[in-house]
Amino acid sequence: MKKFSELKLQKLAHLSAICLITATLAACGGGNSGGDIDPLFTPVGNDSDGDGLTDAQEASIGTDPQLADTDNNGITDDNEDSDSDGVSNIQEIIDGTDPAVSSFDPDGDGLTNTEEASLGTDPNLADSDFNGISDADEDTDGDGVSNIQELIDGTDPAVSDLVTEDRCDDNNSNNPEWGDNCVLKAGGTYATSSYTRGVQRILWCQGHDAGQDINQFADGIFGNNTAQAVRDFQTANGLAMDGIVGPETWPALFGKLSLISSETNFDVHAIDGPNCPTPSPQFYQLADGVTLLGWKMAEFPGSSNLVDFGAAP
Repeated sequence: MKKFSELKLQKLAHLSAICLITATLAACGGGNSGGDIDPLFTPVGNDSDGDGLTDAQEASIGTDPQLADTDNNGITDDNEDSDSDGVSNIQEIIDGTDPAVSSFDPDGDGLTNTEEASLGTDPNLADSDFNGISDADEDTDGDGVSNIQELIDGTDPAVSDLVTEDRCDDNNSNNPEWGDNCVLKAGGTYATSSYTRGVQRILWCQGHDAGQDINQFADGIFGNNTAQAVRDFQTANGLAMDGIVGPETWPALFGKLSLISSETNFDVHAIDGPNCPTPSPQFYQLADGVTLLGWKMAEFPGSSNLVDFGAAP
């Protein structure tokens, strides 16, 4: 699994550096005091009230371009902190950040105050619901992609990107190499299926196990752990990382099978991977003696009892 720290660094690389404590704010010119703003700095554009903010900038943050102190609180609009991120409006403009959008992250979870507000999480708690998963690693909209990854990808972590009806050209795995098997994804039509259980076994054998044993992980339900394991598998195999098992990912998963024996009416395959160093029967490709037919799956690794490998649970 991509570590949260790596994801956070990716996202923070796109945010301007900000000062996080009062002493630092004073040193770099943030906060409500105005700090050591360059005395030669002049706004580019009309500044009707002479407060250092152009009329257009005041409109964007909701202050009155005709009043230097819109709320009459003794602090001029340029020295106000409209987005409450600890940096004054004027300093944000100098720094190239948006004075109307907070970039402050007091709990250090990689989500800004503004982002946490949109998700309904607590900006002062890295794990708002105390469930052991940071707010950044939660999947608020249940689409199989963490909040932090959605922000990196430019999608909305509060709105699911999933479509419930998915393509399925082969719901019984009748074709030899799986490329047209049902599309699997969190929240999708075939999320709960024996297809999912088979995929989970391959992911588990490949080492994408979410810290669980094979029986816990391969439960036939395509949830957040499975979606993340698919993304890890896709990254490791040079595939587009979307957490969906579709026409590109299915053949890559099929490629992790190894033929271990051939019988008259079936071929027996094991799964390659560091978690399955000893080959054991897991998939059976049926045949009529001449033509390869559909696939079945071992009831459990090593079993000769066969169960469906398809769209049904």
